[in-house]
Amino acid sequence: MEVHAHLIILGLHQDARLRNLVVNVYSKCRCFGYARKLLDESPEPDLISWSALISGYAKVGTLKDSVSVFNGIAKADIVSWNAVIAGCVLLESHDCALELFREMNKESGVSPNTFTLSSALKACAGAGNREPGRQLHAYLIRSGFEYNNYIVNGLVDAYGKCGQSEDASRVFKESQTSDLLAFTSMITVYSQDGQGEEALKLYLEMQSQGIKPDAFVYSSLFNACASLSAYEQAKQVHVQVLKLGFIIDIFAGNSLVNSYAKCGSIDDAERAFREIPERSIVSWSAMIGGMAQHGHGRLALQMFNEMLKEGVAPNHITLVSVLCACNHAGLVTDAKRYFSSMEELFSVQPMEEHYACMIDILGRAGKLDEAMELVNTMPYEANAAVWGALLGAARIHKNVDLGSKAAEMLINLEPEKSGTHILLANIYASAGMWDGVAKIRKVMKDSNVKKEPGMSWMEIKDKVHTFIVGDRSHPRGKEIYAKLEELSEPLRKAGYVPMVETDLHDVEEREKAKLLYHHSEKLAVAFGLIATPPGAPIRVKKNLRICLDCHTAIKLVSKIASREIIVRDINRFHHFRDGLCSCGDYW
Repeated sequence: MEVHAHLIILGLHQDARLRNLVVNVYSKCRCFGYARKLLDESPEPDLISWSALISGYAKVGTLKDSVSVFNGIAKADIVSWNAVIAGCVLLESHDCALELFREMNKESGVSPNTFTLSSALKACAGAGNREPGRQLHAYLIRSGFEYNNYIVNGLVDAYGKCGQSEDASRVFKESQTSDLLAFTSMITVYSQDGQGEEALKLYLEMQSQGIKPDAFVYSSLFNACASLSAYEQAKQVHVQVLKLGFIIDIFAGNSLVNSYAKCGSIDDAERAFREIPERSIVSWSAMIGGMAQHGHGRLALQMFNEMLKEGVAPNHITLVSVLCACNHAGLVTDAKRYFSSMEELFSVQPMEEHYACMIDILGRAGKLDEAMELVNTMPYEANAAVWGALLGAARIHKNVDLGSKAAEMLINLEPEKSGTHILLANIYASAGMWDGVAKIRKVMKDSNVKKEPGMSWMEIKDKVHTFIVGDRSHPRGKEIYAKLEELSEPLRKAGYVPMVETDLHDVEEREKAKLLYHHSEKLAVAFGLIATPPGAPIRVKKNLRICLDCHTAIKLVSKIASREIIVRDINRFHHFRDGLCSCGDYW
């Protein structure tokens, strides 16, 4: 304002270039009243001033005003169009940004430039809708922009965020770009899509080309290791990050915490967490969620209280992790207290995820009536997560009526998923209702519902080994099955009896027992026993929930072999030590 006053005193305030600078400064300082007044008093305000004003509304979250100012321009130029489209993207109004982009191309007579197209691609990525992205890609090819580096990166990102990793990969390879940004975009797409091995391969290719990585690359690599549960590779990447000094970067630090937690080492995760100099809500949420998944419910709640003492306000993700901590530890009273006070204490309104978690807590604790009451009174329509929680509770407490109702609702919502049929069949089997089991088998056969095969993974010396039930294709297959045979007698003496009632194959009981004994997680554990040094922990990842039979057997193996065995299933981590599991048989 002082500088503006000097311009007026010196008679320079009518100079168009200086006036634009003043409007721009006022806008960036959020003094929009002054900026607009200056424009209104100008004899001929130009597009640069209008664009500065549009860009400054947008940045403080006033999209309506931004569009209103833009619509007041008689003939907008490329700068104004870019300002309003980028503003919409900034405020995550992606559909609005795409509509403006279409309007610009059809009616304005103004041709987009690289900045416009980059904003449009960001809008496609944010919208998560593949069709606009494909249409824009076709436009880019026609306009000759497809090999521009910025555009290539935008396309890769847009396709990746729309779940089209194959298209993203094709764009990346065909463009033959070899800069850091392109590699970062593609590595991020692979890691977000669960293709951790591809992400790590691309990282090695990037290194072979002499491209120096940055903190964002390492953040994506840690996420790739997390998806694979590749503990050794996560450690190697961590060492490289330390050498380059990137560990102080908050993005890499948060990803490292998440990676170690999901690779089965909550101790390493906590060490990495403590080394982050400025811990954000993302850091705290990752650590609290990791502790909850590893069965350290009370420690997770202690950490939550530590976070509050440091003045960090929780968000809805943190509170989901807090409820999960209560769930895994069976802390029903604590869960009720946190759930009922979310809005009052933390200004966070309970969302569907919080309701689903609370219903799961009540159901697991046997409070089925309370769980159903919450279902009936919550302000959301019950989704698959809610009915899945009730189906799981019905399995634990052998409640056939609730199980049948929950399964019916789930089948309507997710008819293609076999897990619902399997859980309901297990409920029928545990209640001795074999007619019901036979009916489920027939429904699955008639509906062509395929049971998702159980798969387990284990990392040894930077290589990931995959196992499926009864598979003998592994190079050390004979040794693996010999180890299982060697364990059979000690397991029998320790009290292990195959739970044939949990197997739904239409075969004799003897064959069922054989199939159970050759489940993928048992094969992975046997491989771990022969492929790792005595006393070393064994880390296994499974794509489904660990079955009751395997859970019982692995508990006993941990005692027989004097090993810690860590199994990450689809729900949580199980740390087996000395015949016990960290979940307390509550999963």
